[in-house]
Amino acid sequence: MNEEILSAKSSQRSLQVATVSCRLIVTRAGNSQVLLMRNAATAGLPRVEIPEWERAAPHLTGLMRENWGARTICLFRAGVEDIKECSSQTRYYVLEALDTDWTPPREMAWHPAGEIDDEDFQRSPDFEVLTSVLAQAASYNRGSCFFAYSGYLEKLRAWVAARLKEHGLTLGDDWTQYNMGPFFCLIRFATDGLDVWFKAVGEPNLREYSMTTKLAELYPAYVPGILGVHPEWHGWLMRDASGGHLDARCDLRLWERAAESLALLQLASVADRDILLATGFADLRLDYLDKAADFFFAAIVDLMALQTVSYPRPLTGLQLEITKIQLKRSLQVLEEIGLPDALVHLDLSSGNILVCPDRAVFLDWLHAGIGLPLLAVEYLLSLVQRLRPDEPNWPGTVLEAYRRVWEAQYSSDQLTRALRFTPIVAAMAFAVACLDWRKDPQDLSIHSAKLLRSIARRMYAEAVKLQQ
Repeated sequence: MNEEILSAKSSQRSLQVATVSCRLIVTRAGNSQVLLMRNAATAGLPRVEIPEWERAAPHLTGLMRENWGARTICLFRAGVEDIKECSSQTRYYVLEALDTDWTPPREMAWHPAGEIDDEDFQRSPDFEVLTSVLAQAASYNRGSCFFAYSGYLEKLRAWVAARLKEHGLTLGDDWTQYNMGPFFCLIRFATDGLDVWFKAVGEPNLREYSMTTKLAELYPAYVPGILGVHPEWHGWLMRDASGGHLDARCDLRLWERAAESLALLQLASVADRDILLATGFADLRLDYLDKAADFFFAAIVDLMALQTVSYPRPLTGLQLEITKIQLKRSLQVLEEIGLPDALVHLDLSSGNILVCPDRAVFLDWLHAGIGLPLLAVEYLLSLVQRLRPDEPNWPGTVLEAYRRVWEAQYSSDQLTRALRFTPIVAAMAFAVACLDWRKDPQDLSIHSAKLLRSIARRMYAEAVKLQQ
């Protein structure tokens, strides 16, 4: 949740950042007026370029203010799949102008939505998209969503202000939007103290609401403090933790602190395993993974057969059988070692760990489950290796910090043996909990199929190590 708004100029200067073209449908007055670009003969929608793989909302609102001086909020991304003329390389977003006294620059003008003619666009698909989007926006304004109707920000700010007042805080004027959609919202609000975050989720991420609020109730030291919840919106208001994100600049002690905090949180969660499973955390227990293995590898066989590129080479049937045998052996050994099931965070990215002076705080728990606790430290060690490849000894030091907590209750020999068999299981656990491997392989997105094949190759590499 710490992404920064990047300007169009900086995006264009960076040759390493892939960008995508966006056309903006900016409305005001309950979507009754639309902002259009104008020249002598034609009309068009404002256009910007944003980084392809980053959150759209902060870029779009930042560019609207930087390029044209307009304060806006993103409402939703328009679906244009059914409009044949639309390029797959272009995205359409709907924004609402927030300042009633804002005057557009001379190349722009407000137009009544009902008076825009397709001839103005000279056979551009923009008019068909605009017509479809305005109909969709009208349905949202009738109450079919929470965060895509005109004026929702005012209602949200009023709710946030009331919750802050209960805690002796005052809502400020500044805010930054990070996520959008009819049932999704992520906005950081300034206050007269620390910033606060409002987050809301819808399907298929609805369980994140109950998971996050339950963690805040059980382990307030390790998750951001919650200042209020809105059950109807499946949203919650939380304090901004005062720590810093783990990144390539952090010193070793901060990584050790994150490892210690992770272990302490997991130990505390052992007694609450059943509660957390009932709340919606994924089942990653060893017996469940063992039962899922046959179905998982059947799906991987099909995905390898569907691979269309020659490199990296698809795994053969024999290689996948070796991998499955080593996985099942690892699950059996880990079951015999007998470490307890605990809370496992499957998305320990740099943005999801905040290191405070005395502990670490963990964010974004959608991808989390209950299973072998050592799975989580595998993800943390991978993060260290990725961000600090120049420090080959750091992963071992971070692991020792994690182990010291667990060795208060479990022997060093138990942990050493378990850690040898954990990597292959950690790879499968991520796939089982986070990806759509149960879908028909033909229905998987290109990205998901590619990622699942990559995970299978990682598992095969770990299987080879276990044979040595």
